[in-house]
Parts: sequence; structure tokens; C-alpha cells
Amino acid sequence: MSGNESIQNFLLPPKTLYLLNNKTKTYFSGSLQANTGTIFKSSLGLLNSAHCTELRYATTQLDRFCYPNPKEDEYFGT
Repeated sequence: MSGNESIQNFLLPPKTLYLLNNKTKTYFSGSLQANTGTIFKSSLGLLNSAHCTELRYATTQLDRFCYPNPKEDEYFGT
């Protein structure tokens, strides 16, 4: 299965996903397939929990996505 197929399968059912930029600690809301979106600044210490996973086929800066909101310790990729 290619990376694009993996993304398509994971996005069903639809969810609001955020791509994290580990260098600037911002997150993106938009299309994972197109790797585009709107950048939102976010303060650290959000109370909402989030599930994060690595996107091994994404760029080095955009290597994780979280939903619904990233927590402070989830801003940093591995």
C-alpha cells in the first residue's frame, strides 16, 4: 500500500486533523493528501487531549498529526 492510499484509508471516517510543525510549534488544519493548510499559532499547555502518530512519508518538518488539539508534550516529534 502506498503512502497516499494509507492516508486516504486513515481519513475515513472524516476527522479534523492537524499537522504539527516541530520547528515552529504551530499546527496546520487542511488536507493531508495535498500537504497544505492554514497555519494556526497555538499556546503551549492546552488541556484537551490528543492522539498523535508519526507520518513517516511526510516531510521532515511535518512528521506528526494530532486531533483534536495537541498537548504541550506532543509538539515535539521523535
